[in-house]
Amino acid sequence: MVDITFKYVGNGDSIIIEYLVNDSKKIGVIDVCTNAGNNAVLSHIKKEQYSKIEFLIISHFHHDHCSGLKALLKYCEDNKIEIGFFGFPILLDKRIIRSLKIGKQKKHDVGSAFKYAYDLYKADLIHEMKDVGLGHEGINLNNKYTLKFISPAIDELNRYTAKVFDKGLKLKDSPNHNIVAISTVIESDSEYVLLTSDIEFNSLKRIGRRILKNYSKKLILAQVPHHGSRDNHYKEFWNLRNRDIDTPIVISCGPNGYDHPAPEVIIDLEKLDYKVEATSNPVGSSLRDIDVFAMKDNSNIDTRDLKYQI
Repeated sequence: MVDITFKYVGNGDSIIIEYLVNDSKKIGVIDVCTNAGNNAVLSHIKKEQYSKIEFLIISHFHHDHCSGLKALLKYCEDNKIEIGFFGFPILLDKRIIRSLKIGKQKKHDVGSAFKYAYDLYKADLIHEMKDVGLGHEGINLNNKYTLKFISPAIDELNRYTAKVFDKGLKLKDSPNHNIVAISTVIESDSEYVLLTSDIEFNSLKRIGRRILKNYSKKLILAQVPHHGSRDNHYKEFWNLRNRDIDTPIVISCGPNGYDHPAPEVIIDLEKLDYKVEATSNPVGSSLRDIDVFAMKDNSNIDTRDLKYQI
């Protein structure tokens, strides 16, 4: 048994993965976003009184995926809660840390959160800390399910490097970290869950052509990339997945100014017989009503966590 919960965190991501090992309940986390002062992941860990986080994955370095990281780490330090594995998409050398402190990232202080994580790693509160992606050995959840990393691959890493460094390998820009966003599958011998974070169109195309091509396992749950953005949508990828009618596909979304989720993304997925579900829905209106999501508050939106058991 594995429970996967998409927490409502506005237009961001926080995913909690809970599972049993020898009747002992374990927890893993993918992304930690705050919303209106609330850290949903931290609140859940406090409520359930976990004494260890088996794995903590930050899919990429945008604030809507890691704005709650520092508070979570502080709570772990104060309460001696160990983190077995801490993963992120690219090697954090000093130049990358510096790139997290410029441009839009500066006000969210992402760089200092990762420096704090490294301090906890040196203190052995975090047991293993490394960059992950395609080729990493993955994480065994129990005797049935394994979490595996399917992006970033070398393609994305090269594209990212070209944008962040000049020919002399000097830092030139605060890059779009969606390029190297981590995507994972939670798979058994016969079925799998696909979690996409904010991966870009090209990454989705690579995964479809190189990893999931002729993949016979059945897709039982999926996440729409980048909160339903039209720029990250690839209809043919979803069409080619082996699945049942009404397979749930989740959009993590909330008030935003980016036209998330795009109506055409929802229409495409519904025409392919996916069951489109979202962590927020316009009151008395369709999920396709992006004008409601463009508002900067929740007054016309029903919010909820989405929990699935596999």
